[in-house]
Amino acid sequence: MFHSLRTRLTFWYGSILLTCLLAFTAWIWISVSRHMADIIDARIATRVQGLLYNIREGSDGSANALHEELREFAESSEEGNLIAVKWRRGQLLQQSMLPEERIWKLPDDRVLDFKAANVRYRVFRSHSTIQGESYDFVVAASCADADHFLTNFRLLLISAVPIVALVSGLAGLWMSHRALAPVDELTLAARRISLENLSERLNVPKTGDELERLGNTWNEMLGRLAASVDRMRQFTADASHELRTPIAVIRTTAELALRRDRPDADYRKSLESIRLEAEWMGQLAEDLLLLARSDSGTIKMRSEPVSIDDLAREAARETAPMAEARGISMRSDLNASGHLIEADGRALRRVLTILLENAVQHTPPEGEVAIETGASDRELRIDVRDTGEGIRGEDLPHIFERFYRGDPARSRQNGAGLGLAIAKAITEAHGAQIKVETECGQGTRFSIRFPNA
Repeated sequence: MFHSLRTRLTFWYGSILLTCLLAFTAWIWISVSRHMADIIDARIATRVQGLLYNIREGSDGSANALHEELREFAESSEEGNLIAVKWRRGQLLQQSMLPEERIWKLPDDRVLDFKAANVRYRVFRSHSTIQGESYDFVVAASCADADHFLTNFRLLLISAVPIVALVSGLAGLWMSHRALAPVDELTLAARRISLENLSERLNVPKTGDELERLGNTWNEMLGRLAASVDRMRQFTADASHELRTPIAVIRTTAELALRRDRPDADYRKSLESIRLEAEWMGQLAEDLLLLARSDSGTIKMRSEPVSIDDLAREAARETAPMAEARGISMRSDLNASGHLIEADGRALRRVLTILLENAVQHTPPEGEVAIETGASDRELRIDVRDTGEGIRGEDLPHIFERFYRGDPARSRQNGAGLGLAIAKAITEAHGAQIKVETECGQGTRFSIRFPNA
């Protein structure tokens, strides 16, 4: 029953409204009751003033004269039969219609509820000393009219509460249905979207409210999902393409070697070709596994104090033979002596080796490749700079994408196109940033920035 959000909203709306309505009704009832009691008490106070005035005026005469004065006052007053007066010595000067044996036992100087013959009264009992004589008196007022009004008023409230609650509940149900109708439309539209049509988007009404933000958020999420699926599909296709060639080479080489008897040298040559292709596939599998761990956030790096100057020096030493073979000079400018970072030295050395090898591959003979380090109060940096052809503007946004090669004619001898993607993944896993600056025909600079804690 309560699985529907519309039903739950209506239930809670109705419950809160009913609670507030009952509280308001109780407050109205108490306020009206007190107001009616205040009116009756004010009427009693007026009669008490009149009674005391008449006692004072008639106290100079005899008891009979005072009795006659009080009788005339009672007859001329509204509800005069609810006034009783007697001397403290016990003589009754004015008798009321209320039970005498009960009213004279009431507490002094307090207005109290008093019930007689199924009628409720408000009764005030007190005493006063006038010209040396002490008098006890009781003044009462009937609450019959007030009780009759309150009874009708209570019936009105009792009958109105369920009607108002029912009407409000139906109105709340209609309002929740109307308010959540766009949510149903968004839900139906979202159900129609699958992996085959991720390019579709929800039709979001321009309402400026939470529903518009929800729809826009859905569309943004679909955009990110579509981009992720596209990258995954491209990644799978590229990986399959890269693996297809070594597998075909291994299979063809093995088939040729087994087709007929050959000299041992030919078998050795075939096995060496298979070994090289297997090494290529193994390295590719490791690179793909590292990138997969990076995507899932489970890539783990060792943490140990590492000197960035030592990292740069070792990476330059490893790459120097490759640069020398191509007639390229290698220069190191290390200016971060004594600065250490908590990092995985082996992984960062691989990053620098990737950048240096790329620089060597894209620098013509007699060019220069330099690795530089530096430190400031805010950061530590490692720069790899070359004097090669630079990166074309259309290639620059894609250089960190997997399997991307700026020149489609390049063979896989230059790599699978994963080097810069791996470099970025390892760099970001250390909380650092890698940036690139390039100018066609002038060279390229890759910069790694570490926060200087």
